[in-house]
Amino acid sequence: MSKQLLGILAIVFGVIAVIAIVFFLYTRSKSAPKVENPASAPVPEITLPAKTVSRVVSNEDKNATSTVSAGAPGSSTPADTYQASFGVVANNFAERFGTYSNQVALGLTEDLELITTAKMQSWLKAYYKNMATMPAYQQYYSMTSKAVTNAVNGLDENAGTATVTVQMFRTENKQGVENTFNQSIKISLSKEGKSWKVNAAYWQ
Repeated sequence: MSKQLLGILAIVFGVIAVIAIVFFLYTRSKSAPKVENPASAPVPEITLPAKTVSRVVSNEDKNATSTVSAGAPGSSTPADTYQASFGVVANNFAERFGTYSNQVALGLTEDLELITTAKMQSWLKAYYKNMATMPAYQQYYSMTSKAVTNAVNGLDENAGTATVTVQMFRTENKQGVENTFNQSIKISLSKEGKSWKVNAAYWQ
């Protein structure tokens, strides 16, 4: 066999080998699974369950009674809730009842009538009548009272009664000479309908 023939056969076999390799790579790429770019893949939406908050009610809350007394400072009691109503009435009565002068006619005024029971009104009429006959009232005399603070001594919601002590700052004037002092007054209140009214008062 001549060298020329061997060269031709080598070239033919080489071409066949190249074609076989190319065909093998092409068929392999066609059969391989397609891998999707992770960056472009959609992210599934996850819905989290709503957060549930439970409130536990203690046995003390369920068994709370209606009758209470004033609690410690900072504590919340029914007395604190009612303070906005009967506390204001007690303060107003204490200031009005504790402020008077012989330059102004004594007597049960309309503002006191609105915040007092019938029993208290009768007592006030007798009180003012007696005060007008006192020797000190024959010369210039006046008393001014200002409520400083108050404290709830007792509250019975079922009975509709409450007791409040009001701390007062008082100024007495006798013929131009002033004397200042602190004094408290204990006030009993009764609920008539939706209104709290003063039923009794005692200077301490």
